[in-house]
Amino acid sequence: MKTIVLDFPFKKGNITPSVIALGCFDGIHLAHEKLINTTIRLANEKGINSAVMTFDPHPKEIIFDRKIDQLMPFKEKQKKLDQLGIDTLYVIRFNKAVSKLPPKLFVQEFLVQLKARHIVVGYDFNYGFKAEGNVNTLLLHGNFTFNLTVISELKKEGEKIGSTQIRKLVKDGLVDQIPSFLGNYYETRVFIRRHKVNSALFEVVPFNDYQVPLQGDYLVKVNIEETNYRGIVSRTSNLNTLILKMDGFIGELPKDLTISWLQQIENEETPSLVVN
Repeated sequence: MKTIVLDFPFKKGNITPSVIALGCFDGIHLAHEKLINTTIRLANEKGINSAVMTFDPHPKEIIFDRKIDQLMPFKEKQKKLDQLGIDTLYVIRFNKAVSKLPPKLFVQEFLVQLKARHIVVGYDFNYGFKAEGNVNTLLLHGNFTFNLTVISELKKEGEKIGSTQIRKLVKDGLVDQIPSFLGNYYETRVFIRRHKVNSALFEVVPFNDYQVPLQGDYLVKVNIEETNYRGIVSRTSNLNTLILKMDGFIGELPKDLTISWLQQIENEETPSLVVN
């Protein structure tokens, strides 16, 4: 997958016509995957490029001037989109100037000039200054130079599948419910800060931007050299420092790990070590 960073004003280069999926894609949950798979299918039918257009940093960080805890940092998002089969990732470098673009200018600048032949968005997609543009104005603002597919709301047991809902589940510690919305367990990359000698306790810290569940004890899965192990993670304060307990594990842990959050547990228990 090729990644192209876009600044405003956009400098037109050698552009390939494409079908473009638009959105923030935080977490790349099941609704996102439906949107992306639709984009790839349409691109294959037309014999042109499949692309995703997203933003970095997250628009809310610029608009509301505050840090946003994300389900999936940008580099992990890149990796996931590549795995899904997208040809090109367009990344709009989001800043104050971009946030103030009128909706029509946004479409003309970033979609028409990129030779978009078909746009795929979710039903609640908004764009432009004060989010004044929506799915009902996209075709008009593009002077009808592209087609449009709108993906309808996707629900699970009556609940909308969306990044906001998943972030709430993480915040509330209800990590066992996340696979129904995300498609898999919520994952966090961490690095080892300290290891207590002759013990199974490791002090670990999440990499920047990851949202972490609330205080408590959690059963987790840790992948080490292609083997999955169970462990327990304890978060004892509002700080992001976590205690990872790996009873029975023999050997050195890598400097950084990916933790899958399985469920919150009431009392700390010693888990069986190896899992599928």
